[in-house]
Amino acid sequence: MLHPSENKPMEFRFMTDARLLSQHRSHLARLEASSGNTDTVTQEWASPEVRLAEAADKLVLRDTRIADLVTALERESKACQELLQERETHDEEVAQLTRRAHRAETELETIRPERDQLASERDALRDEVAALAGERDALRDEVAALAGERDALHASYSWRVTAPVRYVSLRLRGHRH
Repeated sequence: MLHPSENKPMEFRFMTDARLLSQHRSHLARLEASSGNTDTVTQEWASPEVRLAEAADKLVLRDTRIADLVTALERESKACQELLQERETHDEEVAQLTRRAHRAETELETIRPERDQLASERDALRDEVAALAGERDALRDEVAALAGERDALHASYSWRVTAPVRYVSLRLRGHRH
């Protein structure tokens, strides 16, 4: 004869149920003996509704943790986007500075020959100034020598003796002194 819910013979079903019941009882006895606590045994054999509720609570906790992780991930993603935008801005600034530096180098290349020419002209003018300063010093020395000769001439006896002759000569020519 078959059990109505299964396709197994009824005797086999009873033997299987009896064996399972015996195994559960021995397991229960071992649990009670090892722990001395029947609450543990009761929890182990709790109803499926209680286990289902516990599993649902665990799922809620897991879903909450997942939501927290998603929120944290979104914050990190936003921070990464901001850093990428900041990097793009910095890259643009670097590109602008690089272009400015290149323009400055190009301008320097065009100015360098002019600078070198001006430096050559400056050096030539310095040499000319030095030569002119030498001439000036020589002329000053010559002026000083001539002034000394003049002063010596004016201080001489012959100059003083011939002074009346020079005076009359100038008057006759029409110069007033």
